Amino acid sequence: MQHDPQAASSKTKTRAIFVLAAKKPPYAVYGNPFYDYAGFGNVFSVDGKGSLHANIQNYEYSPNSSIHGMVFDPTETYLYSADMWADKIWTHKKDSSTGHLTLVDSLDAPKAGDHPRWVAIHPSGKYLYALMETGNNLAEYVIDERSHVPVFTHNTYPLIPPSLDLRNKNYRSDVCAVSYSGKYLFATARSNTFDTTGYISAFKLGSVGQIERQICMNPTPTSGGHSNAVSPCDWSDEWLALTDDQEGWVEIYRWQDEFLARVAHCDIKEPGFGMNAICNRSHLWNIRREEILLFWTSTRTADKMAPKPGVLYVKMQPAASLAADQFHDWYNNEHGPLRVRLPYCQNGFRYRATDKEEPEWMAIYDFDDTADLANKESYTKLRLPGVASQRELDVKNNVVIDRRMFDLVETKQGDGFRQLEDIKNVGEENLILAVGMTVKPGKDMKELEKWYTEEHIPLLAKVPGWRRSRRFLTSAVDDSGKMEHLALHDYAPKNGLNSSEEYKTATSTSWRDKVMQEIVAEKSRREYSLYYTFGPCPRDLTSLVTDWSHTDSKTKTKPPTQGHWGVIESYLTTRDGAEIPYRLEGSSEPDAPLIVLSNSILVEWGIWDEFVDAILSTPGNAKYRILRYDTRGRSKKCGTVRISLDVLASDVIELLDALRVPKATALVGVSLGGATALNAALKYPDRVGAFVSCDTNAKAPPSNPKAWGERIEVAEKEGAKAQSDEKVVGEQLAEMTVRRWFVKESYDGGAMEAKIGKVKQMVHDNSLEGFKKGVQALYEYDIKDEMKGSRVKAAFLVGSGDGVLPDTMKEMSQEYGKGAVYRVIDGAGHLPMVEKAKEVANFVTSFLSS
Repeated sequence: MQHDPQAASSKTKTRAIFVLAAKKPPYAVYGNPFYDYAGFGNVFSVDGKGSLHANIQNYEYSPNSSIHGMVFDPTETYLYSADMWADKIWTHKKDSSTGHLTLVDSLDAPKAGDHPRWVAIHPSGKYLYALMETGNNLAEYVIDERSHVPVFTHNTYPLIPPSLDLRNKNYRSDVCAVSYSGKYLFATARSNTFDTTGYISAFKLGSVGQIERQICMNPTPTSGGHSNAVSPCDWSDEWLALTDDQEGWVEIYRWQDEFLARVAHCDIKEPGFGMNAICNRSHLWNIRREEILLFWTSTRTADKMAPKPGVLYVKMQPAASLAADQFHDWYNNEHGPLRVRLPYCQNGFRYRATDKEEPEWMAIYDFDDTADLANKESYTKLRLPGVASQRELDVKNNVVIDRRMFDLVETKQGDGFRQLEDIKNVGEENLILAVGMTVKPGKDMKELEKWYTEEHIPLLAKVPGWRRSRRFLTSAVDDSGKMEHLALHDYAPKNGLNSSEEYKTATSTSWRDKVMQEIVAEKSRREYSLYYTFGPCPRDLTSLVTDWSHTDSKTKTKPPTQGHWGVIESYLTTRDGAEIPYRLEGSSEPDAPLIVLSNSILVEWGIWDEFVDAILSTPGNAKYRILRYDTRGRSKKCGTVRISLDVLASDVIELLDALRVPKATALVGVSLGGATALNAALKYPDRVGAFVSCDTNAKAPPSNPKAWGERIEVAEKEGAKAQSDEKVVGEQLAEMTVRRWFVKESYDGGAMEAKIGKVKQMVHDNSLEGFKKGVQALYEYDIKDEMKGSRVKAAFLVGSGDGVLPDTMKEMSQEYGKGAVYRVIDGAGHLPMVEKAKEVANFVTSFLSS
């Protein structure tokens, strides 16, 4: 607390009260003093190990402030602070590079003397909740989309019985917190006398965070003392912690069917026992105590602390009236990818029955924790109207669906097992034998499990072609009401199922006969072969039948028409959170050779429109698929890592992985995209068959940082904004850029100048934030030495009017290890595929066929 000498003095009552650690770079730590001399907040930097390093900023509130609680919005761009003494809610904006805060605005509490103590925000970032300590109520705010300042909705909810005066001095409200899924909000109030209880309230939240109703207000066991703080757990809506320092304990509550029940109690007889608790999967921490060992009152409670890996197992039978292509288009390009995109979904597969029984179709998804299927809104909302598309709702009305969730119990696998989702196993076939069993009333499932583990699986492992066996039990989150044992056995396509001596032995033992006669009530046995492996990106051009757009407008499909090929537009979310839109088109063959096109900075994939038309219209080229994508930096959704040439190369590979393409036939890139194509070929030679690098350099010129820095200044000075209020590059830099990129002859006042106008608009509309981050890839790189040893087939192409680059690229072609084709396109500047699309398409066709 270096903002005021009096604050750090032992002679004053100033105390450090609250600390908030950022979860995103630069990982600063934000703290607040309380009581006197508390008009400033403190920002601390951390070192590479996460230790506090230095007090880097003391940011100002007001002289009479005392901040007691803070919360970041989900993007960690805006910080909201509850100011008890000044009766305000403050909004600050965080600098993403330094961690420093800048004041945006402050808002008075609903009533003077309410004393805002605590703030919480909905995961959507659209609603903020402020707990008023003296007002003993919860106030609801909506976040203004433009200013990001909270706006009071004039909705407040009591945290002590409404029959009492809410300004009753016997009570002080304490803490509010949103549940794991964002569906519920909990808040507490303390009593100032030990002979009166405090209260805990629960609220139902809408999809974007609006408070729909107050569910309950329950008395707590004691006054709560200085505490009575509620902490929802971070993996489920089911569990809450409540702390007390009147008597000194922590209790665990179960939240089920909108009822609260105490399930565990742990005494902590420590003077001055702390205020808050943090729940996570393995521990319960108190801020005054490093670790608390809890005695759980039931085994099931203890089991819930650990994640339960498992599967979503879905059997489907489409109606005879539903066209097969319509079913597959929906499943492969919409339904499956939306689930595999979830970060907690490991994979997804479709299987088709080989036993001629119904349901004919089976899908299976592996999840990190089956509880996520019930508790994570990102999954549960997928089936809701408004999120699910009309096509999804219509198709599902014509499909009989049996949807089950199972927890993994045991896995055994052999040397022949293949991880089918791995890119190296694309094209691998697989067969699944699925066996479901239930036990008779009064019988123990453990007897069935014992037979499986000790005899049955070891014998099945001897059957020719056996790869893996997995056992599952119905998950606690499954709502079928039926406890079932499910065994999934993976086999190679050529196997000894049904006919081999090993299989007959495994299915004819005396122990097996006894289990079937005495233990098993019902048994099902199905055989399926692998039909389709999902990726996080829709890619099935074969089944396209619908001109369709998802409700989020990010995914669109166009079926082939006479004279034109099918198209899929969607997006990839990279491992670090960048959103990369892409367009896949061309041949409908699932393993058709793929050409990847990589853009220059400041433009979108539309620069390739005429090139794509020219290349796919060329006789003999209908065999190709073409993938275009927008490079990081096109939008502000450009991830958390610093953008470099290596990051851009890895994005190409991540796109190939997501689209299940083991090896691209060719990468074709221009400018920054040309350097990306070259670097991807150097870094991932097994994934790239050939590349054409256009109008680029193998080494960043030393002048690049200064030149691009000056261009950023031009854009910042203009201050242009899109209709969404986001800052964009703007007119001045757009005009400067296209004048530099295109030869003067192209300004013909006709069709070519109109094309330049489209490119100029792309530059104008580029996110300024994205541009500033994306251009860092051009500041400093050098792959000249690396390319000397490359063996990937290569071509270097350049517009004759692109400054010094024709000479530079000629030298690159001569220094390239295997030798490279060099081609100059006359009458073109920096983007030859715009000015001379047919010539570039003809060259690429010739190069790939040579």
